[in-house]
Amino acid sequence: FALREVPAVVHTARSGDEALQVLEKQAFNFVILDYEMPGFNGAQTLAALREIAGRETTPVMILTSKDQTFLRQQAATMQCAVFMNKPFS
Repeated sequence: FALREVPAVVHTARSGDEALQVLEKQAFNFVILDYEMPGFNGAQTLAALREIAGRETTPVMILTSKDQTFLRQQAATMQCAVFMNKPFS
């Protein structure tokens, strides 16, 4: 996994629900979400993250294989820092 080569501590979650459990307990400098995750999708996870005290402005990137304008607009209204389509190189 390429991000493991960056000098940073990387945490992973298998679902939006699991990610929120971790995010409620610990602050992160940056969060990367896939739009299509088990449980809550990326947008739902981001919306729930914004409700956690102290996490309202955590920078978030959402990755998706769907190239739909409404998903990009939805992410922007929730203060998503980066919305990126995959695959990317």
